[in-house]
Amino acid sequence: MISDNFTVEINDIEFNILTDLSVLYEKLWSEDTGRTYKDGEFMGTLIGIFPKLEIEFAPKTSEELSNLIRVCNSPRQTIKWYNPLTKEKATSVFYSNSFGVSLRKALAGNYDRIKVNFISTKRGA
Repeated sequence: MISDNFTVEINDIEFNILTDLSVLYEKLWSEDTGRTYKDGEFMGTLIGIFPKLEIEFAPKTSEELSNLIRVCNSPRQTIKWYNPLTKEKATSVFYSNSFGVSLRKALAGNYDRIKVNFISTKRGA
């Protein structure tokens, strides 16, 4: 069952080159958040919990690498992924962090694993 859920579709391109996929739940707190000076009690307002997908890709060809770079360089990524909270596939909009590619290795046909973080644009996605 888990193997069926270990692929993602990003901007309508299916990626089967995943070596790892973690779902993190990032809490975003408001400006009034922190510890009090009196007794150190933590107080604040939780704005929401934003899913973050931490995905490690292992491209094997220059075409797979090129598709991955193209998708990750777009301003937003629509991703179909397995949500362990709801126990079903979900479709959410994310933005991604910066990532790097070893040009020396890529030109030699050896492709490093690439880890990319995708952060949901909406809470509770």
